[in-house]
Amino acid sequence: MGDVLHGGAIIVALDEAMGLAALTVNDWEDQVTVVLKVGFLEPGSKPPFRVCGWVVRRGKRLAVLEGEVRDCDGRLIAKALGTWYYLKRRLEKAGEFLLVNV
Repeated sequence: MGDVLHGGAIIVALDEAMGLAALTVNDWEDQVTVVLKVGFLEPGSKPPFRVCGWVVRRGKRLAVLEGEVRDCDGRLIAKALGTWYYLKRRLEKAGEFLLVNV
C-alpha cells in the first residue's frame, strides 16, 4: 500500500461515481455495471483525489459513461469507460403477492 493510492480503491471509487451519474438519467431505478475498463496513467501519490463520472450516452436499457480520477494538482491518475444496464422493473399486485417482472 505505502504512499500510492491502491488500484482497487480507484476502481471502486470510479464505479460509485459513474454509477451515481448513471442513476441521474434513469429515475433512480436499479442498475448494474456491465463493463468497467480502467486505465491507470500515473501513480496516485498526492491526495486529496477527485473522482468524477458522467454520462456519454443513454439508450433504452444501456448507458455508456466515462470517469476519471485526478490528484490535488489536477493531474490525471486514471481514466475509465463503462457500460451500465438498467433493470426496468414493473411491480404488479396479484392477490396478496407482489410480482416483480424483470
